[in-house]
Amino acid sequence: MRMPALIVILLILTGCSVKQVRQGIYEGAQARNQLLTPPGERLEKEAYPTYGDYAQQRDGILKRDIGSSPMVP
Repeated sequence: MRMPALIVILLILTGCSVKQVRQGIYEGAQARNQLLTPPGERLEKEAYPTYGDYAQQRDGILKRDIGSSPMVP
């Protein structure tokens, strides 16, 4: 509950674009997941995709599922 409010406040205060905020959240979550994964399991797992790769996959899935409707930011 606190996290969404914090994100909105930070977005307003810093004037960041939505894309930068989304990228920061994605990269932060990936870093947290990597830190919580034991070292032995890190070697077995694939590397996480970059935000650019993730956004491209997400947009492709949205276009396929929604059709040609534009994505709402």
